[in-house]
Amino acid sequence: MNLESRSVDVPVEWAERDDGGLTLVGYAWVYDSWSHDLGGFVERIEPTARWEPWNGDVIAAFNHSADQLLGRLSSGTLRLSTDTRGGRYEIDLPNTNAGRDVAELLRRGDLRGSSFRFATPSGGDSWEERDGHLERTLHRFTVMDVGPVTTPAYPDTEAALRSLAHFRAQHAPPAGPAPRRHRRILGVA
Repeated sequence: MNLESRSVDVPVEWAERDDGGLTLVGYAWVYDSWSHDLGGFVERIEPTARWEPWNGDVIAAFNHSADQLLGRLSSGTLRLSTDTRGGRYEIDLPNTNAGRDVAELLRRGDLRGSSFRFATPSGGDSWEERDGHLERTLHRFTVMDVGPVTTPAYPDTEAALRSLAHFRAQHAPPAGPAPRRHRRILGVA
């Protein structure tokens, strides 16, 4: 399997924890959102796509750099889940240079996206050509890392810095049969 990285311009937010630390919240991927041109093709993740952790674990890192480690699934400092919007993460930011730098870049509005690194097993994707353009749809993938990035590949999302309670209220599961549409937070494009 080849490793690939995709970034989304999805809301990234933080809130202070009781211990004085910060928790970063965002979406590593969103469903049914077309990417920018990825070198001759565009890509989307179908809403029924299945994912699993790479060898039972996933790390959270800034710009996919293991030197900028922010959390880890196996230690409980990273939590991953999916909802009707996509793959959601929560990272308890460490009191390290990387953690403080990421928090400051979010406060300033310099970080606007999230990303995930993944591998697609055989049969985990499909390709179609439409009007001379290649389109790839992901059905199944294995996640290696997630976290905030500076350059998103998927344009239909955004990042912002607000309270965790506000974020949860804005992204609560829909109450009723109609899916809830995402609203831009803080008007960041």
